[in-house]
Amino acid sequence: MRKVLLACAALGFSGCARHPAPTTAVAAVAPALRRSEARPAGEGASVAHDFFLRARRMEMEGNDAVALGYYRIAFEYDPQSRDLCFLLVDRLKDAGHVDSAVTLGRTCLGLQGSPASAEYQSLGEAYLRRGDMRQALECYRQALELDEDDKDALYTLAGLYEKLQDFPRYAETMEKLLPRLEYPPRLVEKLLQVYRFLGRADAMVPFLREAWRKSGRASFGENLAAYYEARVLNRSFLEVAETLARENPDHAGYELLRARALNSCQMPDSALGAYQALLKSNPDAQEVLFPYAALLHDLGKYDQAYPVFEKLAAAFPRHPLYQYFLGSAGLELRRPESRAALQRAAALEPAVPDYWARLVYADLVFGSDSAESRLQHLPDSGEGWQSAFFRGLVHALLAKHLEPRSASEPTAVLEDSVASRRFRIRAVDFFRAALAQSPQNRRILFELGSNLERLGRRADAVETLRKLVKLDTANAVAMNYLGYMLVEDNRDLDFAGKLIDRALALEPENGAYLDSKGWWYYRKGNFSAARAYLGKAAARYPKDSTILEHLKTVNRNR
Repeated sequence: MRKVLLACAALGFSGCARHPAPTTAVAAVAPALRRSEARPAGEGASVAHDFFLRARRMEMEGNDAVALGYYRIAFEYDPQSRDLCFLLVDRLKDAGHVDSAVTLGRTCLGLQGSPASAEYQSLGEAYLRRGDMRQALECYRQALELDEDDKDALYTLAGLYEKLQDFPRYAETMEKLLPRLEYPPRLVEKLLQVYRFLGRADAMVPFLREAWRKSGRASFGENLAAYYEARVLNRSFLEVAETLARENPDHAGYELLRARALNSCQMPDSALGAYQALLKSNPDAQEVLFPYAALLHDLGKYDQAYPVFEKLAAAFPRHPLYQYFLGSAGLELRRPESRAALQRAAALEPAVPDYWARLVYADLVFGSDSAESRLQHLPDSGEGWQSAFFRGLVHALLAKHLEPRSASEPTAVLEDSVASRRFRIRAVDFFRAALAQSPQNRRILFELGSNLERLGRRADAVETLRKLVKLDTANAVAMNYLGYMLVEDNRDLDFAGKLIDRALALEPENGAYLDSKGWWYYRKGNFSAARAYLGKAAARYPKDSTILEHLKTVNRNR
């Protein structure tokens, strides 16, 4: 409470009787007061108090214009009162006299007494109303120096930084503000968007964890899970999913999230068990049936997956993904009707290259003459580079489908290794054509580089991927891909190590990157460090044959 209010309590109403009753306009009162030149000592404060009370009464009666006049007179009688001065500043702002409020606010700060956070905020608001954000910013900074816990000052300062597009300081201010507001989800999401814009993924995780711990809001755990899942940080994804499921036992969605995380951590049996438990309580749940069947498909249990996809495709005939998986599982079971399902998927969503690649693969498996014709008449998926890129993807995916997975598989009789190479060469040609039209395109560069590597043209692949990592310094996949290639070739190891380190800095729990780092240490002859990294990689991907082979090789060099 300001000093003048304290003075009111001390002085009472004794001075009121010496002055005329207020008129409807202060102008009628002020001249008479100004004609009174000789006042006894101490009368100024008493008169100021009297006019302060009159101003308050006018405000209560809704007569703000007269009240403002009385506040002016009160300040004339007690011009050294900081509280009365800033009170008048506030009333001038409310009346729209912004320039006068700014001028008076500066004067108020120079009066005797200790400055307060609220005073700098009062002047800062006047600057804001005048449109002077820079001066307002300085005022609110001063306010926070005096009271770093002032939520209003923090909120306004964050808004100023946002308007001025000073996003690093906006994030810094919001980090201080949000715990004091108990982490409102809308403001938390705004801060997360700023973190993404600034490329500060490292800041998102500790902030979300703290917000989740202190507020108890499960939505922050969901954000964490989504972050970990998107970056293939599978162990952390599972830890968050299990916590959500444990803390919210009646929330089926979190149990479904846990099942997905179990699958990501290469724990398919546990994931299948979780899906089956969910289906017991709701056997027709589409959101459970699909990932359950997709997992069966990935595990090669096509005979179990097929009837589930058949059920889904019948219930949702215009769902392209259900048609695609039905066709894919049927193809593995050599069911001729699988081609019809794949054709429906491609017709429903023609811009997906894998639908066309799998359909052409079905043509080849069933001995159809339409495979080449279908490849020549793929739909246009855009202008310029996009059309060539789309065709390149279709050919690359078809090459992958045709790669022999084992000599015992029926597809091996198609001489797939020869056919696969032929289609991959055509994919490279399409990617080069696309790159000629869009030379800095990162998606094209990655696909071109990875397909050159698969063709054994490693020098060309390295050259292409070097361009990519120079253009895209946040592409962890490309950096690890190139780094691992160089380690495999046992050349440019210092450069390779830097690339892998940059990838790990972006995704420190990624098992593939940990494997690359472990193999790099092996090439450098540091077997102890190699075992440490490869052990971490194996913990994240316990069934990955490459990681296990690397670990076995390193352990032979104890």
